[in-house]
Amino acid sequence: MWGYSNGLYPGSTSQLSSRPTTSAPSSVISTMASSLVGPSPVGPARERVRLRDTYKQAALSIIESLQSRSKPTYTHTDLAQFGFSVQSFDPEDPEFTDSEACLFQPLTPEELEEFEDTFNEFPQTYSVPEHCRMWDRASQISFCLEIFESSYKKEMHEDTVSIRDVSYWDNIKAEDSFHDTGDGMLLGVTIGHSTPQTLPMWHTDSTCQWLDENLKTTRPHIKLVTLTGAEAKENELLHGELGSISNAIYCRLNQPEFETTSIFPVLMLSLFGPRHGRLLQAKFHNSGTLNVQSSPIYNFVDSNEKMKLFVRYNNCKPRDSKESEPVLIAEDSPAPRVQHPASLLESNKGTLSLVAEIAF
Repeated sequence: MWGYSNGLYPGSTSQLSSRPTTSAPSSVISTMASSLVGPSPVGPARERVRLRDTYKQAALSIIESLQSRSKPTYTHTDLAQFGFSVQSFDPEDPEFTDSEACLFQPLTPEELEEFEDTFNEFPQTYSVPEHCRMWDRASQISFCLEIFESSYKKEMHEDTVSIRDVSYWDNIKAEDSFHDTGDGMLLGVTIGHSTPQTLPMWHTDSTCQWLDENLKTTRPHIKLVTLTGAEAKENELLHGELGSISNAIYCRLNQPEFETTSIFPVLMLSLFGPRHGRLLQAKFHNSGTLNVQSSPIYNFVDSNEKMKLFVRYNNCKPRDSKESEPVLIAEDSPAPRVQHPASLLESNKGTLSLVAEIAF
């Protein structure tokens, strides 16, 4: 399922000459010796190829490790064995969001305030029915997030638009080359796992890429919204979180149009039970270690205030670096722009309010 050829390059062979040799000048000997000690400095193109090969092999190794030693959650010790490095981060810290360590720049609180909340009919606290499965509870957060984003609106060019309407994040289409590589870890497929019966249900609800305004430029960054039917702990990461991140990067590395790019940052909005979530961002280090930064776990049971934080990150802007440059799509096949539908809330506020009351 995850077959990959590492593309070994055949080495050149040489034959010894039987002719008598004469002493070479010391300068020539010195030059020859230096060439045998090590290669000349690697150019940017060759270094990029080397890094891509390193990351591709590392991503595949992680996926295979998750399959062969599958379990619901993994400690930091487990993750180090798989090739992960995990750090914590505070997504609300301005010093962090202003730094290059923040791979995705969220909307600022001031930018969010430019949009007026037009839908205030949700209760501020929610009870969690005992009969409700963990998977359903995670789905409820995703549903609530969609409504929040559809209800935040502002006047723009003589029209009223929501945050969702003006976002440059679009779901990756089924015909995109991203899906040419197996994406079972994104879809929650447990075939091939060592202990599939122990794994909670998970699924990537949204897999998005950023399309620039000129419609011909796609950035390498990936944004995921992943649902897991389980509870999470602060010092552990879920199987679905790790698998989805690794799979997304592996798919990106196999896209021909991104062959001049080596770094593919991933942002994940991870939603799980009982009604909680956290933010994860990840990218490979040039050593081949997959660095994952994890936010605290946020509670949506008692208040929806933290939902605004997730709205800000779900409508973030990717931060570029020299290793993650955008790709220019061919002139004859421009990347299609999804036209977001008009807000569902205009004519269905009563229905959505009723659904919200039932769900929560």
